[in-house]
Amino acid sequence: MLIQRVETLVETIRAASPTYLVSTPRMWEEVYALFSRRVNQEENCRGEKEKENDFLAETPRAVVMRRFKDALGSRLQQITSGGAALSPQVYFFS
Repeated sequence: MLIQRVETLVETIRAASPTYLVSTPRMWEEVYALFSRRVNQEENCRGEKEKENDFLAETPRAVVMRRFKDALGSRLQQITSGGAALSPQVYFFS
């Protein structure tokens, strides 16, 4: 399956509903960058009062990670990277 853009990756994974997913480090770096942008957007959407008053609320990272995992579906059991080394932040991303 060929992925044209990283933005459509999650939709493509959801449609395929795989149990095992393999890709190159470059693709996982793009997924991590997309994830980071979404966390920043989530942080920017929260108001200062909400940040101060709702200390039990999910962090922006937790909100985005939950959405990301939900979007991948319940069948995905393993993600593998091959072909080159991953950066530490991408490796420990989950």
